[in-house]
Amino acid sequence: MLGMLCHYTKKDLQILTLGALLHDLGKIAIPEEILTKNTGLTDEEFAVIKAHPLRGAQRIHEMENMLPHTALLSAIASEHHEHIDGSGYPRGLKDEEIHRYAKIVAIADVYDALTSERPYKKAYTPNVAHNIMCNVIRGQFDPKLLNLFFNNVALYPVGTILKTDYGFGIVKKSAFGKTETPTIVVFANMEGRPIEPYTIDLSTVEDGNHKIHIVVSDNDLRHFIHNLAFDPSVYLK
Repeated sequence: MLGMLCHYTKKDLQILTLGALLHDLGKIAIPEEILTKNTGLTDEEFAVIKAHPLRGAQRIHEMENMLPHTALLSAIASEHHEHIDGSGYPRGLKDEEIHRYAKIVAIADVYDALTSERPYKKAYTPNVAHNIMCNVIRGQFDPKLLNLFFNNVALYPVGTILKTDYGFGIVKKSAFGKTETPTIVVFANMEGRPIEPYTIDLSTVEDGNHKIHIVVSDNDLRHFIHNLAFDPSVYLK
């Protein structure tokens, strides 16, 4: 999968990076009260939001004397809300009609939105964002690029507390291509009682007995650590 991007030159990556930074430039024309609204948008307000890709592309075109590769940068800006299945906006483009750079930026853009706090929602954890992008809104993204992305993004970052088939463990390592099966240090049984800690790489479990039940987070995590009477992060040293 990594080979899919290996043919990109340094120049390609520079264009892609700049395009990602400028992809939402059109939002400067959207009233702040719409951008920061913490309730559902009306049809009229959503129509204003949907205009930002083309507005951004137009602004980039207007800077062609200052910016190189404005055609590619404009494609990213105008197409980052298009979906592989044709359900996106502003033009309802499908699959190969969408520039590859825009497909990449679209994935990063949605992941960032899901894992960031917004006026209308709390931030989702990486594993929840993964489930939403791969299952709930299936059809929006290039599946090969989406798989590559999540092969590089830790679904369970180091330090995350998980309840698994082995009991409670803390993530010690998340490796490329194995982000769904990290290496954990198991320190408590299924009831949350401390045990002699041991390390297991979930990707090496041959019988598939590596189910992750929940991610322990927020208030539950504080309560859990209080009941343990020790901080599991000591096993990361």
